Amino acid sequence: NNCAIYNGSAYHTVADHSTIKPTSDISISLWVNITSTSSYQMLLAKGENAGDTRSYEIRCYGTTTQIEVQMKASGSYIAFRSTQALTTGVWYHLVVTRTGTTNAMYINGIQETLASNTTASGNLDYSTDALWFGQRNGSLRFNGKLDEISLFNVALTADNAKELFNSGRANAYPHTDTPSLYGGVGYYKFDESSGNASDSIQSNTLTNTSCTYATGKVNNGVTFGTKMLSSSIPALSTG
Repeated sequence: NNCAIYNGSAYHTVADHSTIKPTSDISISLWVNITSTSSYQMLLAKGENAGDTRSYEIRCYGTTTQIEVQMKASGSYIAFRSTQALTTGVWYHLVVTRTGTTNAMYINGIQETLASNTTASGNLDYSTDALWFGQRNGSLRFNGKLDEISLFNVALTADNAKELFNSGRANAYPHTDTPSLYGGVGYYKFDESSGNASDSIQSNTLTNTSCTYATGKVNNGVTFGTKMLSSSIPALSTG
């Protein structure tokens, strides 16, 4: 299958919808391959900086390849960042979670020691802004590949993150196509060969702006800039 390729000008847009607005608990799982160290590249973002409407976002920290997550809950910012810097040109599996005042990040199935960690209680704040892959409302565009992007309304556990990494897919352990049974509310595989992409759980179409598709980490993906990206949502072991 394919992935999506983002080249510094390409991106996908998902229109605002209740299903992409987890309230208190949230997890995001994806495969990422970064190909540039441009400043603050945005892997995905719900909401925007203007008007202070950021709900959740994952980006590269500055010109490093550390991963930073920012959210906003009850008017207060949540921010946490990896200690590890990702090597450009290499695929990594990433899971980020937030529940209550606990933040966590897993890289290739291993819980990351956070370089910084700001917490806040309460439900996440939302506006009617879109969810973007590969940018945040026209800025901080991504150069690299994304594959198997999954959004959950639960906080995945350390065992869940390890299962997802070992499965090789963001939603495939134990290789079931019913991720909604495990809190999955969005599942983007990027297995298209051109045009818009689909959500395998909901009917939220990803509008394509200049993204191309190519062989990804799992099947195909999308390339942003000069790279590729693909997505899907994890089905987790219940044992």
